[in-house]
Amino acid sequence: MTQKLSKLLSYWLRHAPEAGDLALDEAGWASVETVRAALAREGADPALLEQVVASSDK
Repeated sequence: MTQKLSKLLSYWLRHAPEAGDLALDEAGWASVETVRAALAREGADPALLEQVVASSDK
């Protein structure tokens, strides 16, 4: 599950923030709260965000 979420997050944050309904700032960052809300809309557990980030080498 974390690999699937990691790929989804990468897609949103690198390629298509509008697909996750994310608004990136001028430096390309989104708030953690916004990302968690987007994950919840996708039916994913927002609490998994920390696990995905901690396990990523990127």
